[in-house]
Amino acid sequence: MAKMFDSLAAKLIDYAPTLLIAIAVLAVGAVVMHVFLVLLSRGLKRSKSDKIVVTFVVNVSRVVLWILLATIVLALLGIPTSSIIAVIGTGGVAAGLAMKDSLSNLAGGFILLLQKPFHAGDVIQTGEFRGTVLELNIVYTELRDEDGAKIYIPNGELAKATIINHSYKPTDKKA
Repeated sequence: MAKMFDSLAAKLIDYAPTLLIAIAVLAVGAVVMHVFLVLLSRGLKRSKSDKIVVTFVVNVSRVVLWILLATIVLALLGIPTSSIIAVIGTGGVAAGLAMKDSLSNLAGGFILLLQKPFHAGDVIQTGEFRGTVLELNIVYTELRDEDGAKIYIPNGELAKATIINHSYKPTDKKA
């Protein structure tokens, strides 16, 4: 029994530097990621990007960077990268099947960003909902109706719905 504890203690001592390096990489990576996201947000705001675009891009970037950092830390801990990628791929397929509506909403968010049928502050109507656009998030768009209530519309539904933009002002008045 004592021999087993001595062996375990020796392995723990041998593994301690690797564990400390992984913790340091996680801490430094989290700080670097935070600074990058702040700079990204500021840069997008300075480029006069719509508030909706800024929020969406920063949120998607945050998720991608956390996945990348977690993969790096796990690789440092000795977990083979191919296993990590296989698990992420398998998990992605399973999550995709389980959350097809959420993925539809994510894709809808990208479609809304590319088509730009509205901007933050615009008054829009879709179906039975009418309100001022507050934010376009990763999977839903947030509106505030005239009574002050918040309305959350899934991006997948919004991307394929008829949208009336009551704030639209044509810049070219053709007869």
